[in-house]
Amino acid sequence: METIEHHTEIFSALFLAATLYAALRGGAPERLALLVFWLGSLTSVALVSPLGKRWAHVEYGLLASDLAMLCAFAALTYHARRHWPLWMTSMQAIEVLCHVPILLAPDVNRPAYMSLQALWAYPMVVLLIIGVRRHRLRLKRTGRDVSWRRSSARS
Repeated sequence: METIEHHTEIFSALFLAATLYAALRGGAPERLALLVFWLGSLTSVALVSPLGKRWAHVEYGLLASDLAMLCAFAALTYHARRHWPLWMTSMQAIEVLCHVPILLAPDVNRPAYMSLQALWAYPMVVLLIIGVRRHRLRLKRTGRDVSWRRSSARS
C-alpha cells in the first residue's frame, strides 16, 4: 500500500502543477484538455468499484470514463491547431486498450491491470505541461498563437 500512496502523492503534485500552469498560462486547447482531465479524473473516482472489489474484474465505469476522454481528446485533436493533442489522443487510446486483456482473459494479473491504468496518466500530464510551454514560446516569438483550425466550408 505504501507504494500506491507514494504513487498517488507524486501524481497529485504533478497534476496540481499542470493544473495551475495550464489554467494560468495555457491557451484555449490547453485549458480544454485540462477540463477533460479534471472531468475524467472526477468520473473515474466516482465510477470505480469499491475498494474490496476494485480491479477484480473489468472496471466498466473506468472504461466508460476513458472512452469519453478518448472522444474528447480526438475532438480536440481535430479542431486544435496544435500537435500535442494527437499524442494525447494516442496515449488515451492505449489506456482504453489496456482494458481489453482483462475483458478477454479475466484471470490476467490484477496488479498489472491497475498499473497500466495508472501508467499513462503521467506522460499525458507531462505532455500537457509541454503543450503549455510551447504555446508560451510561440506567443513570445510571434506575439500570437492561433488555437483553432478554421473550417474551409462556407456557411
